[in-house]
Amino acid sequence: MINSPKILLVGAAALGFFALPPKSTAATAKVTTNLRPRETKQLDDNYLEELLLSTPDPERLREALRTLTTYSHVAGTRGDFDNAYYVKDQLLSFGWDAIVEEVPVMMTYPLEQPRLSTSFGFHAKLSEDVLENDATSGTTNWRNHTFLAYSPSGVVTADLVYANYGKLEDFDALEKLGVSVEGKIVIMRYGECFRGLKIMNAEERGAIGSIIYSDPQQDGYSRGPTFDEGGPWRPPSGVQRGSVQHISKCAGDPWRFYRNESVKDICGYDTEDMIPKHVALPLSYEDAKPLLQQLGGAKAPADFQGGLPFDYSVGPSNFTVTIETNHSFEPREIPNVIATMYATDHNESTPSIILGNHRDAWVFGAVDPNSGTTALLEVGRTLGMLQQQSGWKPKRNIILASWSGEEYGLLGSTAYAEMNSEKDVIAYLNVDCAVTGNASLNISATHSLHTLFQKAAERVPAPPKAGTIASTNRSMADITVWDQKVETLGSGSDYTAFLDRFGITSMDMSFRGDYGVYHSVYDSMSWMEEQGDPTFEIHQAMTRLWALMAFRLADMEIVPIYMTKQAVRISRDVSALKRNLEVKFGREKLSVDIHHLEVAAQIFLTAASTIDEERDALERRSLSGELDSLFLETDIADLNRRLTFAERNFLGPGLPKRPYFRHVLQAPGFYLGYGSQAFPGVAQAISDDDIDLAHSEIRIVANALSNVADFLLKEGSSELYEK
Repeated sequence: MINSPKILLVGAAALGFFALPPKSTAATAKVTTNLRPRETKQLDDNYLEELLLSTPDPERLREALRTLTTYSHVAGTRGDFDNAYYVKDQLLSFGWDAIVEEVPVMMTYPLEQPRLSTSFGFHAKLSEDVLENDATSGTTNWRNHTFLAYSPSGVVTADLVYANYGKLEDFDALEKLGVSVEGKIVIMRYGECFRGLKIMNAEERGAIGSIIYSDPQQDGYSRGPTFDEGGPWRPPSGVQRGSVQHISKCAGDPWRFYRNESVKDICGYDTEDMIPKHVALPLSYEDAKPLLQQLGGAKAPADFQGGLPFDYSVGPSNFTVTIETNHSFEPREIPNVIATMYATDHNESTPSIILGNHRDAWVFGAVDPNSGTTALLEVGRTLGMLQQQSGWKPKRNIILASWSGEEYGLLGSTAYAEMNSEKDVIAYLNVDCAVTGNASLNISATHSLHTLFQKAAERVPAPPKAGTIASTNRSMADITVWDQKVETLGSGSDYTAFLDRFGITSMDMSFRGDYGVYHSVYDSMSWMEEQGDPTFEIHQAMTRLWALMAFRLADMEIVPIYMTKQAVRISRDVSALKRNLEVKFGREKLSVDIHHLEVAAQIFLTAASTIDEERDALERRSLSGELDSLFLETDIADLNRRLTFAERNFLGPGLPKRPYFRHVLQAPGFYLGYGSQAFPGVAQAISDDDIDLAHSEIRIVANALSNVADFLLKEGSSELYEK
């Protein structure tokens, strides 16, 4: 029998490391420097940028990461609060106005070690091994707590079926083989789509329990040496924890304790429709191997085959599996740290730039997320020293946000975005996993920030071996390479509410490499120093890039938002949509007419080019020192307003199946969770074979493009989104 989630108020004695934190912590010593203010009224931008780029220090980054990863810091626990106050105190010492804001949300924790057993005598270990080369892997707190947040407590026994990645097409493939998952426990491997959506898909097909395991083909020995063997990949006992709420339906706390409105009014779903209804458990490939090896039944299709050393079959099994979980559901507060550097002429209407990173981790989180937290702290120190040494102050407020609760479903950032939606935010720059290695620099963004990134990258020295940040002597012929580097945002990190709900121009950045210890106890300081970034020069490069973009967004007379890049990308997406439709329906029988969308995309491209020309003209006027300074200031302020708020006009009434997501150009795929989908309303309608809805969604996108064109050219009174 499966029990429904119960709301439990658990005392500190129940499980010591989940104890509630104290309300105060010891202050961190103030950082002092020998820098002196620069005695000049007119500061040279090149001097300021050189100072900014020379400040980030690899050894400071190393020591900050060591402090943050000393103990586990799951959201809402004592470790989370201790790290929150450490971050706050550090930023205070750098000269920022920093506070801890506590947000009431629903948290879920394991009350005891889960269990998995079988009728043929196998009992899963459900424990990660202590490794000699990992100094913290012997933790008594989280090594044995292998759970999935928001999955209910319960005991379930049933036959087992293997469903590959748990995507819709995987369940369709099982049906074609005559294999039903109704009344069964489904085992699925990580990859291809968000873990919560795997369980959602299994439940929709009648499954009564889910297991999600890490297959070595994705991040284990199939990729190379594992961490226990001196490599970066997942060891046999490594487990990927995570949240299993249905995040593509609605971001944030599924209970919305911090709001007075009903969850359904906000999200379009009741709470119980956004979290799993049946028991679910994560497994290592060491524990999954006996289950899959004994499974039997029909041979799995070729694309179901994984990295374990045998042919995979799909079942159903001739043995039963029993899963037992015991989780608490507890109303708690989680700590966001919000630090502000105020603009020269700050007032209530001064716009802001937000730099965000989440701080909570499933265990130690050296990569995810605290490589980003260390970079955020070093950005704070860099900008603070810039102000201290030169007397510089930004033209716009800069906010550094250290979020909690991201791992549970973007809880802290979503709450902040919803509770502060009246603030004028120019852009949100997110760094989650700053460093997972040095193979490539990955950028996903609203494409109006493309030029900002490209020009900043030209000034940042490349870290060793990465070769992904452009050098200062890069030729303009290389621009096409960078065009291909900037991806479109999906979801899975803290930019989601800012972009998808409130239409704020956003970016997400990370250096990526061979990273196989995601969400495990081995995502540790030992792994980072051995595998990820031994010299911390990749951390330094990320800090420089992040700080430089923030500086330019906050300091440039005209905000560095360039619409032509975005318009070009939209035109490409329209062409890609047309090609996909031709493949689906056939060129001669094309059932969906996108002519209006093609026309609107061209109108937007023309408007984008025009406003970028307007920018160039204003910059020339400003540099010429012309006398009509009052008129010039007014013209620049008006242009900045249009550049800042243009993205808001891409918000519609809400996407099909998920009204919380309102951005009509991009959103995470409903059945992907992480991956981005262009024109998501149109894509969903086509996926559902709803031609009428597809035409309706095309009209919404086309109207949005036309309205933004009018707004940019001041030819219309396009109404901004309702906050």
